[in-house]
Amino acid sequence: MSQQDTQPTEKASTAAVGAAAVSVLYSWYIFFIQGDHQRGVFVGLWPPTILAFASYLQQTDMVEQVQQET
Repeated sequence: MSQQDTQPTEKASTAAVGAAAVSVLYSWYIFFIQGDHQRGVFVGLWPPTILAFASYLQQTDMVEQVQQET
């Protein structure tokens, strides 16, 4: 496997982790600074969804790579 094959997946994974981290910080801001607890909790539920979607994309990439190699 060449470096070009792994690079898009790694970039997507890094972007997903970054988006999840920003979402957590944003939810804390809404919850504690703005005082909107309900919206803060709602935004706080985004990170698991973002990370699950990124995991799904990585798994589909791995399945495609395995199918190409066989």
